[in-house]
Amino acid sequence: MKRPHRLPRGWVTTTLGEIRRHNNSGISPQQMRDETFELYSVPAFNVGDPYVIPGEEIGSNKLLVSPGDVLLCKINPRINRAWVVGNYYPNFRKVASTEWIVFSQQPGVSPRFLQYFFSQDTFRNYLAANVSGVGGSLMRVRPAIVDKYSLPLPPTREQERIVAKLDASLSRLAAGETAARHAAERLSRYRIAVLHAAATGELSRQWRESHKESEPGTLLLRRVLKERRLHWQERKLNRIRRGGTKRANAERGKDYPEPDLPDIADLPSLPSEWAWISVSQAVIEPLKGGISIRGKDKPPGVASLKLDAMTDHGFDYSRVRYLPLVASAVEHLFVRRGDFFVSRGNGSIRLVGRGTLAQHVPKAVIFPDTMIRVRLSHFNPMRKWISTVWSSLTLRRQIEAKAKTTAGIFKISQTDLSRFAIPLPPLAEQSELIEQVRRRLAAADRLAAALEGQMARAQATRQSLLRRAFSGHLVPQDPNDEPASEVLDRITVDRKAAINTTKTKLMPTPKQTIIRRPLLDILRAHNKPMTPEELFAASGYEHEFNTSKHAQEVVDAFYHELRLLTETPATVQQKISSANLVVLEAA
Repeated sequence: MKRPHRLPRGWVTTTLGEIRRHNNSGISPQQMRDETFELYSVPAFNVGDPYVIPGEEIGSNKLLVSPGDVLLCKINPRINRAWVVGNYYPNFRKVASTEWIVFSQQPGVSPRFLQYFFSQDTFRNYLAANVSGVGGSLMRVRPAIVDKYSLPLPPTREQERIVAKLDASLSRLAAGETAARHAAERLSRYRIAVLHAAATGELSRQWRESHKESEPGTLLLRRVLKERRLHWQERKLNRIRRGGTKRANAERGKDYPEPDLPDIADLPSLPSEWAWISVSQAVIEPLKGGISIRGKDKPPGVASLKLDAMTDHGFDYSRVRYLPLVASAVEHLFVRRGDFFVSRGNGSIRLVGRGTLAQHVPKAVIFPDTMIRVRLSHFNPMRKWISTVWSSLTLRRQIEAKAKTTAGIFKISQTDLSRFAIPLPPLAEQSELIEQVRRRLAAADRLAAALEGQMARAQATRQSLLRRAFSGHLVPQDPNDEPASEVLDRITVDRKAAINTTKTKLMPTPKQTIIRRPLLDILRAHNKPMTPEELFAASGYEHEFNTSKHAQEVVDAFYHELRLLTETPATVQQKISSANLVVLEAA
């Protein structure tokens, strides 16, 4: 962690722990069914306003907060988001999710100054590098880690000047970013419209009127199916030649596997010259999944593509890992130019089933089990056509309708993939459509690249402004300002006074003890879906996580109990809400 050097006069270097104070008062809104709360949850941050919600609809314990408190998100992937508690509804009590670290308002420390401080990339990187847990959504940063971070604290009035300057500068920057995002959204809608027009034949309607002599899609489909059968027979003969007598007899007894027919229910109508073709009909070899073996970032070994090597324009062949395999053992998995690949699973339903056509392969490389190889017919330009139309609404709706989710991961099966229906125009019309789509989307790509550059520059400008603000170079100093050291002294005195007041109470309040509740009891009693985070909090594990010196052991115990639940008899699991069984699958 870098500490500021040569701070301006009147500033002081302290830590976030020195200015963080929160009484950690908890509350159980579900026990106050008739009371309405102003709820600051992590998802509500995206909305911009807190939720107004009755206590009976709040399923777990919350933290009591007050206007002016600063909430810092401690959980991935929203770590370092900060929210200042407002007073939208003065008559409602304010409560916050336990996924926030609360900085109660301190005299002399501007809440908005803290909020801006937390938005720095350097601070986010520090938090991200110090999370603990077992991966995924349960990775959190502990308050003790946050408390260690260095804070350059200016005089109170200078804090206010910094906030005012940042508000003015960043509001203009935000306006430009908003305009760029809206333009990007319009581009996205334009892409969707172009691809939909291509997949339904509207884009080439005028072309068809002047090219009546083209071979109809039905005849093309017959030729594709004939090629498929011939290719299967050729592969069968090759296996017989390579094998012995036993293998030859086994191969001769095999019948040609008829392809799956396309499932065209609820699909749009096509021009009369077109036909539907299933993925199973369009391939000359069976669909093939990749291999899953732990690898390394450097040789030796066989190069295998990573899932993020898949782009909209082919593969990034530099994104590989090296598997401890012999090349001859996996030669059937080598990527060839013209192979089409589909992503088997993704955390986002918009990305599951994404397709990429392999371009020239510079070196031997195989593919992982997160992809499915679709080796298409050799008819030109069918491969390019299918790759082009794969992102259209016609295909996306089929993919998303069949995608199944387990523990937050959407997946499609090879069986479902084989039945997806692809619109099949005549070959000449395919070439025309590919060119029209290329020409229209090329202009969109150039504009999208310009917008991405604009967004990147805006983000760099924002971070530059923040660095200047917290090093004392954004606004001028005023020698008449009260030094920050005096503000810090008062905070220290107030903290000691609060501690002494607590110690001198006649009837000291016993320390709150949170006892772990069995996960099975919680799942049985809960009638609504629970996320792993909610289960972690409701069971008492989160309190232990935040207070224990052995946080990793707490998380391990949580996962161990989850794993035990998956081994419970079916009669017990039937008593658990079916919506909650997804939590068990996460174990």
